[in-house]
Amino acid sequence: MSKSITHFMWGYQHHFRSGLSHEVKQILKKLIPNADPVVFLIGVRANDDGSLMPACVEPEIHHWAESSTFYDVLDDVGPIKDKYPESRILHSHPVAAANADRNLNRRALRDAILHRLENCPNRPKNLRIFSSFPVEHEGFLIVTLLGIQDNALDSVPSVVGDKIQIHSHRSFHVPCNLVESTIEVILEDANEQIVQPDAGASLSVLGSADDILRRAGIRLFSGLLNRVDTESEYVGRASSTYDTLSRLSLTYYESAEPKGSLVIAEKDDDCGTQIITLADPVPISQIRALRKLLVLANNGLALRCNCVEVFSLISRVVSDKSKSCRACEISITGRGAWMVSMDGCDLMSISDGHPTLPTPLVNKDDLAADLCRHFPDMTSECAGRFAQIGRSIAESGHGALLVISDNAEQESVRLDRDGLRIQPIALSPDLSPQLSEIDGAVLCSVDGLCHAIGVILDGSAVTTGDRGRGSRFNSANRYVSNCSNRCVAMVVSEDGGLDLIPQLKPSLSRIELANRLKQLEYIAHNAPKPPNREYEAEIIEWVENHAYYLNAEQCANANIWIAECDDRYAQDPEVMVQIIRRKIKVDPAFNPERDLS
Repeated sequence: MSKSITHFMWGYQHHFRSGLSHEVKQILKKLIPNADPVVFLIGVRANDDGSLMPACVEPEIHHWAESSTFYDVLDDVGPIKDKYPESRILHSHPVAAANADRNLNRRALRDAILHRLENCPNRPKNLRIFSSFPVEHEGFLIVTLLGIQDNALDSVPSVVGDKIQIHSHRSFHVPCNLVESTIEVILEDANEQIVQPDAGASLSVLGSADDILRRAGIRLFSGLLNRVDTESEYVGRASSTYDTLSRLSLTYYESAEPKGSLVIAEKDDDCGTQIITLADPVPISQIRALRKLLVLANNGLALRCNCVEVFSLISRVVSDKSKSCRACEISITGRGAWMVSMDGCDLMSISDGHPTLPTPLVNKDDLAADLCRHFPDMTSECAGRFAQIGRSIAESGHGALLVISDNAEQESVRLDRDGLRIQPIALSPDLSPQLSEIDGAVLCSVDGLCHAIGVILDGSAVTTGDRGRGSRFNSANRYVSNCSNRCVAMVVSEDGGLDLIPQLKPSLSRIELANRLKQLEYIAHNAPKPPNREYEAEIIEWVENHAYYLNAEQCANANIWIAECDDRYAQDPEVMVQIIRRKIKVDPAFNPERDLS
């Protein structure tokens, strides 16, 4: 397996891209678990002296974009640059003029590369590509490109509009969601590393994932503030405002957790009905004074502010006049927790300063689907009602435990001394929070009838216990594990999260599983020359991560095919390591009728 590089930019280009790809996957997985990003580089020779190829795609082999596609891409730069409104701006200072011209040339090169990628015949379908700004390294202008499938981005909450217009000849880009903002931070950090000598020689390319996500949150927040107002008072204040809100969410007042709302908008915009106007606005940097005012900003009221000060209290009942008002809304929901919204869309959730994508306490569709997988005879209407009940008790503000059993009536009699047996009644989302306030479990049958409340569950100790969880979770886990009949438990913790016990693996498509196994079999018997070890590793990793879904025959075949790939890899004289893997085995919990779709 030759390590020589035909299309050469610098010696560690493969190591840089490989390391960056691994780190990008780990970071984006924190936001969208189904993200499967791909990272590649394209370099264009800035001054072609004939000693090196005029362009390079890294990886140079086994990639859908070929280096030759970009040999003459510099020819496209001039016409693209001339179309920019900024190209008509005249700079009186020669240094400013030179810098502006250089930036426009590099921007045009980036757009020219993206245009050619759009027209590559082998480009994967539904792949959205993000590009860094070109930076120069050893005579090449290099862009880092990151691709994500559209369907992974579809569920990400976004705000409309990705440009802020300063005037008719100048605008700047702002991210529409937290994922885009994170990608922009990643690409900027990658650029900072590319310009370093021997980029890729070290094991790590990017910095801390938490730091990257925090900077991405600030970048998104800054873009939201710029959408609200482009005046100079907002420029550069996003970071300090973000930190102020994080501190505010940690500040208690008379032993009470912080809760309340703030609205940031242009001062003259009508974002609600004015209730109180402060004679002397309170600077938001005065955390204690701001915390006092936050007590008022509940039950439909909000503090009206900008990045500098709070100046009024308003009612958030929106009038017809205020429908055109665009505002950034902040909701502080508890200790260290706050939410950022715009245009009625929750964009990011911050906990102790760390941003993530907002997630509902309970995803009703997923919960209903899992209940139907546990109880195939449960109707979709009943599953939907149980899902609504799950959300209702999760939002009730107290812990709760609800057990669904196809033997509920007999269990209510058996556990009569450890609970309150009642005449069967249809459980509803409105009634369930009240019934679950009594210590113990609410016991229901599969058809939605409640047979007992306040039930103390029994059961022997099991190996699946979690010492990091409380007694409610572990008692439910013991009871369900010891049940001889079909049984599930909804466990709501004090902070509102809901767990369904037993927890199911996500349903996997039979077609996808079959396709992945076919790919593994093909690469085991038909390796390209030179072998595409990176692709082999991705397929093997996928099969190993989804070993739960394999039956005995598939496990046996997968082990053979993986061994053939590893043996071929070990025979390469340049390989200095040997891969030793655990054999894939059938998981006794796997149920193909339940777990494959």
